[in-house]
Parts: sequence; C-alpha cells; structure tokens
Amino acid sequence: MLTWAIQRVGYADEQVDQQGATDVDAFLRAFDAFPWVEQNGQWDELQDGPMAALILQNEADKRKLWITAFASDGKLNDSFFIAVEWTAPRKSLFGFGQIKMVEETATFSMVGRPNMEQLCRLFCDSRYEEFDRQIAKWVERDHDGD
Repeated sequence: MLTWAIQRVGYADEQVDQQGATDVDAFLRAFDAFPWVEQNGQWDELQDGPMAALILQNEADKRKLWITAFASDGKLNDSFFIAVEWTAPRKSLFGFGQIKMVEETATFSMVGRPNMEQLCRLFCDSRYEEFDRQIAKWVERDHDGD
C-alpha cells in the first residue's frame, strides 16, 4: 500500500506524521497545499534539525521518497531536495555467508517541477527500474561538481 507522511521543521530526525493511503494525484495536491514558504522560513530561523519534507512510502517494497521544496524571498521556487531509501541484498563481510538486506540511501538536489512529478509517478506506479535509473542520473548530475 502506498502511504504518505509529513516531517515538519523542529521535528526529531525520525519523527513524521503519518497521513494514510494515497495515490500520486492526491500526494501532489497535498504537496501543493503544504506551507513550504512558512516551513522554509522557520528552518531559516532555527538552522537545526531536518527541513520539512513530504514522504511517499511503499512499506511492502520497503521504499521511501522524501521531497523537500525550497522557498526564497517569500515564495516557492523550482528547486527540490530528494532523498530515497530502499533495501538491497548484500553479501556479508568478505562476501562469505548469508546475504542480508541492507538499507541504502541516495540524496540529491533537482530543479524543475516536472522532474519531481516524474519521480513521484514512477514511485507510485512501482516502476522501480526506471525510477532507479532516474535516481542514478540525478545523483551523478548533482555530485558532478564535488
């Protein structure tokens, strides 16, 4: 089942407010209704802890898509911070023994509402092969300047 959650400025790192079942269109409506400008302003004052994020969750597939929208000069801009969590099989130390599931994370910045929506649609449709390709592309693009 696809669900979503909210993390607000001032919350502990793992603290979220679960919102229940969703689909991509309902999630994007909630994204548009979220007080991003206010939350960005609060974070600018605190400069501590997590920024606000909306989170898409697929518990069955053990995947999460965290999205933060940036605002400046009192208005939402076209930039996003994305974090993706998933589990992947890994061999134990030195490649011997049992394979275990390990949590993986990728983070990157992206520009463009259509790009953010595309990730949401791929995630909500469980099109993980294409989703993972897009994530890899954005991670590489974001980290090219490092």
